[in-house]
Amino acid sequence: MASASLPPPVPRAEPPAKPAPPARTGSAVDRGVVRRADLQVAQWNLTGTAKVTGDVEVDTAVLSGTASVGGKLTASDLRTSGRLDVVGNASANHLLAVVGSARFGGTLHAGDVDVRGTLRVEGAFDVDRSVLWRGVLELGGTLTASRLAGAGRIEGKGAVRAKEVDLALEGTSTVASLRAETVRVRSHRKFLAPASSLLVERIDADLVELEDVHVEHLRASRIIAGAGSRIAQYEGTIVRQHASARLGPSSISVPPHGLSR
Repeated sequence: MASASLPPPVPRAEPPAKPAPPARTGSAVDRGVVRRADLQVAQWNLTGTAKVTGDVEVDTAVLSGTASVGGKLTASDLRTSGRLDVVGNASANHLLAVVGSARFGGTLHAGDVDVRGTLRVEGAFDVDRSVLWRGVLELGGTLTASRLAGAGRIEGKGAVRAKEVDLALEGTSTVASLRAETVRVRSHRKFLAPASSLLVERIDADLVELEDVHVEHLRASRIIAGAGSRIAQYEGTIVRQHASARLGPSSISVPPHGLSR
């Protein structure tokens, strides 16, 4: 009895390719006070005040003055001088340069970031290469970058992950956690001014050089405990310890009321 043969398989149709997004063309040059619903051009230049209630999609944006975007912002190069406020998610795939202040209410993706002033990102902050800042950096979510280097003050509610972290602090800064290959933190000590400090719950690295850092748990292969550092718990080798550095649980815990060390 001949065995029944199975019918040949029916070839599966390939899904149709998604059409490429249309290339952005043209330019918008705004002067004075301008209000727009949406903006999709290759070049956006602003001198004055602009409010876009919807989305902005541009290749290059050079903004001088005050700009607000009610939706999302997509750009390759974004350079702002003055004040910028973006409600939705944003991206500057090549460069984000800020002089003045900028606030992003959603997530932010950038190639490189250069800040002179204040940058506030309320969502996750993903950077392909480096974040360089001088002033104030406020982070509502996780920051991921290849390099984070800055001078001034940082307030981070989420984790910071980078290959290299290099900070020069002024005033009191806070970060939930730091994970990097190398972490270097130093402070600017000014005469008769309160000491600068960085408060962090956990640091994981290969090499750390800490000055005026108060950390609950530190894990690193090599540890340099500089002036004013307070390390409650640590795993690793102490390479060098400043006379003013304190290691152990009592270095951070507050003494009971009425008692003194």
